[in-house]
Order: sequence, then structure tokens, then C-alpha cells
Amino acid sequence: MEIKEDWEEIGKYVGMAMLGGALAYGAYYLGKQLLDGSQGDLSTLSKEGQHWFHKAEGFLRESQYVEAEVYARQCWQQSPRNSDINNLLAVILSYQNNKIDEAIQFSLNANNYSPNDQAKVHYLDTLSNLYYLNGNWEEAISTGEQHLYLVQVYASPTIQASRWSLWRLASCYFNIENYTKALEQYKHALNQPEDGSPQHRLFREIANTNSRLERYNVAKEYYEYALSDLSRNRHLPKETVDAEMGGILNDIGVIHTHLDQTDEAIRYYMDSIERYHQDPFPYANIATIYAQRGNLEDMRKYLEYAVTYLNAHNRFHLELIDFIVNSKKYRLHPECFQSMISLFGRNHLISEERAKLLQNTNMAQQDFHISEQTKRELRQLIKKDHILEALNKLEKITQNKGRHGKLILNLRAQLALVRTDEQRGQLDPEQRTLRLAQIRTSLIEIIN
Repeated sequence: MEIKEDWEEIGKYVGMAMLGGALAYGAYYLGKQLLDGSQGDLSTLSKEGQHWFHKAEGFLRESQYVEAEVYARQCWQQSPRNSDINNLLAVILSYQNNKIDEAIQFSLNANNYSPNDQAKVHYLDTLSNLYYLNGNWEEAISTGEQHLYLVQVYASPTIQASRWSLWRLASCYFNIENYTKALEQYKHALNQPEDGSPQHRLFREIANTNSRLERYNVAKEYYEYALSDLSRNRHLPKETVDAEMGGILNDIGVIHTHLDQTDEAIRYYMDSIERYHQDPFPYANIATIYAQRGNLEDMRKYLEYAVTYLNAHNRFHLELIDFIVNSKKYRLHPECFQSMISLFGRNHLISEERAKLLQNTNMAQQDFHISEQTKRELRQLIKKDHILEALNKLEKITQNKGRHGKLILNLRAQLALVRTDEQRGQLDPEQRTLRLAQIRTSLIEIIN
């Protein structure tokens, strides 16, 4: 049986589908890389242990990760310093999002016990991928660069830089806002042979990077490449294709907004809505343009749509308010803002009092610094579901100022609401898991 190649389905196994298809592909890549290239030095295992190793690989192929872990751990008990066994365990555990830290430790073991640098080529790639899945961009970059260096040293038909290794490195540079380095690696990735990774998402990330560098014409060109590639996609479900196409059309609209080509921007926003009407952001973008023009009636109409779909998605509420209120180009008329308050007051995730709090501040970006040590501590708290403790720590750092300070206050309100609904018996386990996952994701974004 082949490893699952449906990116959205893989995302469920990884437990990180909300972070996008790239993360899902990262987990898929780990397993594919291992199973395609696994030779395995099994000389340190008994005959029975070698049988366990192959059983673990077989279960991994069939996406039966619990069973694969059982046999791999039995192998490890026999030979805990075997690099291939440690690497196998790292890959298996990577599919279980609550075991990523343990997976990283096994991957570190594989590198430490590696017999030589040539053997480390694949182990470092695995480790970089795990750091990426864990949201530790700096470590993912460090190990990824080491991997690429060794690839150059030991280049051969079986040792080459994969498209995903370069793409992953580019994404990490993007996440730490080093857009020039990100673009350099994205271009390297694009020049590599296709490996089954979603091509349209690579085009879109290249477009996003060019947009951050204010290279709007180039960005639009790559967005159009992404649309063209998606239009030929026969593997993703139609709803997924429509949602991604809608998002790309919205991105193109944003480019025209940056260029003050607002009529053209509205045309793309409307195309986005026609393709996928449930995304709140095209409506918000149109509302912002109408606010700039002083067209309060149409502003309110499109803001109403935006809030409707925010309530349906239960996410991005504060980010959308921030987007509208804190736009450097557009300042809302007081009447526009009052309309926004009344609309968002109906969203159960944000109270009217919280919206008024936003009205009383200019939402200025508050610069603050989080040390790498503190980032690691915060990530550990979040992974252990100590969300309130992480929020308390972040509040001390931001002092509740600026956009991030307001976001933290709102996340605290969300967490309190989860607990209240749970106490009232109004929250089933699946809803609780989803809402807490959204809070954790927002916290990780702040930390990074």
C-alpha cells in the first residue's frame, strides 16, 4: 500500500492541518524519504529484531503508526545506538503531533550515533523536517543548511538536495522574515525535479515572498502560475481547489490595493468570492476600500458578510479587526467604526467591550523581544496544554500593549469561554480540541 498522498488527509494524521498543506507534505516527505531510500544497517539486531524492523516499516507504509511504533521500540530496546532504528522511530513519531519532541530526540540520537558524515546527510534532513513541523524555524534552518552542505560534499545520484528540503528551508526563512534568503531558496526549489509536492503552493509562497519585498508585478505573475497549476489539478477535492483559488484571487486583489488600483482590486475580490464565498477576507478587503471612499452603506454590507463568515469559521476575528482598523492606508470614519463594533458584538468570540477597547487605542504595533530561551519555554508550555501559563508569561512580556497585547487579551477571553462552555456541558470533545488548537496556533504565531 502506498503512503497516503492526499495532503488534507495527511494533515489529519499529523494533527497540523490548520497550518497548511506544506506542513502536511513535510510529514509525508519524512515517511516517503525513509521508505524509498531505507537500506538499514540491521547487523546489531537479532534475526527476530530484523523481523520487527521490517514489520515497523510495513505498518508505516500503511499509515498504522501505533503498530509501527510498537515494533520500532522493540528494535530500539535491542539496539538503542543504532542510527537507522532511531531514525525510523523519529519518522514514525512525527505523525503523532503530541510526540514531536520525542521524535526530535530520536533524530538527534540518529545523528549522534551516525558512523560518518555521509550517513548524516539523510538524518540531518529528517531532523530539519522535524524542527520545521515543530515550528522551530531557527533550528530547522541550521540543520537544513548543514544538510545542504553535506549534499554538496557527497553529491551522487543517491545524494541530492530534494525540492522539499529547499522549499522547507525557504519557508523557514520566510517565517523569520528574511525574505531575500527565502526567495533564493524558493528559486532553488523550483529548479529541482518535481517530487509530488503541491506545485501551486510553491508558486503561491514565491508570490507571497515577492509581495513582501514589494515586487508586486512578479508576485502577480507567480499567483497566476499557481492558478494555472490548480486549474489542472485532478487530485484535490473540488472544494479544496475552489478555496485555494479563492485565496489566490484575494491575494492578487491585495496587490492591486497596494498599487492603489482599487477598481481592479475589487474585481479580483469579487472573483475570489464567486470562487469560494465562505472566506471572510475578500469581503473585509472590499469593505475597507468602500470605507476609504466614504461609501458607508456598501462598507457596512460587506463588513456584515465578513463577520457572518467569521462566525462560521470561529477564527481570525481579531486579526480582521486589526486589519481594518490599523490599515496604514485607510482610516475609518467614526460611523464606520461604530458599525463594526455593533457587528462584531454579535460574534460570540469577541465581546462588544473588547471591540470598544480596540476603539480606544490606535492599535500601534508594539515592538517587544522574546529571547530564544523564553520561546523554547513557551513552546513547551503550549505543547503540554499549559495555555493559561503561556498567556500569563506573554502578558508580562507585551504588557498588554500594541496589536500582540490585544491579541493575547482576546486569546485569554477565548480560553475562558472554552472553560465556561465546557462547564455548562455545551462543548463536545471535538469542538474543545478544535478551539484549543486554534488558540495554540495563534500563540505559536505570536512567539515566532
